[in-house]
Amino acid sequence: MKVNMSDFLILIGLGLILLVLDRIYRVNKVVDSFENPLRCGIDLPPCAFKKRCMNGYCVSDDVPTLKPNMLPVFP
Repeated sequence: MKVNMSDFLILIGLGLILLVLDRIYRVNKVVDSFENPLRCGIDLPPCAFKKRCMNGYCVSDDVPTLKPNMLPVFP
């Protein structure tokens, strides 16, 4: 089986397109959630309802629940 230069360029192009699509649909959502967090503290406004100030940022007051898994979890 002979590999042509055009086959190689097509694979490179498809890889770049997949990287761009991954950046648009998956990575930007994660980055946007960390870019503009609500700050709180002594010189800053208080947090909204159902949120509290933790380490200088407003975080949810709800306790996260763990999904059941096969690993033993100890308190």
